[in-house]
Order: sequence, then C-alpha cells, then structure tokens
Amino acid sequence: MLTAVTLACRHWGRRATMLLAGASFLAGVVLCTTAVALGMLIVGRIFLGFGVGFANQAMPFSLLQSLVISWPARLRVHAALNSYLSPT
Repeated sequence: MLTAVTLACRHWGRRATMLLAGASFLAGVVLCTTAVALGMLIVGRIFLGFGVGFANQAMPFSLLQSLVISWPARLRVHAALNSYLSPT
C-alpha cells in the first residue's frame, strides 16, 4: 500500500520529506499556540498530525540507511522494523 509519505519519499527523498514534516509540525505548533479561535486550533492540530505522521514513517528508514553495523545486527534491525511497520 502506497501512502502519501511513501510517494513523497520516492519523489523528493527522505531528507526533504523529513524537512517537510518538521515544517508542518512547526506550523502546527505556531497555530496552536497563537490560536484565538476554534478554527485555528483545529487547523493547527491537522498540521501537527501531518508533521508527526510524516516523521514517524520517514525517520526509521532514514536511520536504517545511516547505520554502519555488521550484517547479523542489520538483519535484526530489519526484522524489528518489519514487525514495527507491519499491519496487524
């Protein structure tokens, strides 16, 4: 199943996708902090959700690519990520 994060990572790369997630999270924080109406708070929460969701999905694979570890340890990390990311 392809999600929006998967497509963004394929098109722009993981680094740009994580920067997008950080910018979305920051925009959500600013909106929630300065909210003077219920609509601003709701929009801020939506931005926060996108930021956290994008970062949660893009970050584990980015960390995995930057690891310099032995093959047996790498297989354990892959197994752990597969169990974490597999749908139940």
